[in-house]
Amino acid sequence: MNKTIDSLPETDKLLYRVEDAARLLDISVPTLYRLMAAGELPYTKLNRRIRRIRYQDLIAFVNRNTYGA
Repeated sequence: MNKTIDSLPETDKLLYRVEDAARLLDISVPTLYRLMAAGELPYTKLNRRIRRIRYQDLIAFVNRNTYGA
């Protein structure tokens, strides 16, 4: 049976900067950009350069990629 999480640490933030999301997931920023480019982690594009990741998408990503006990 797979365990899932319902939430990350308590927060009022709706959107996370790429750097903050990478820190929460304990991965590098380049790895996070690769996940975004591959379509594995959805993101919101605020303009040509600024990307943000929704809190709910971080939770869903962890749940989709959690295996085992």
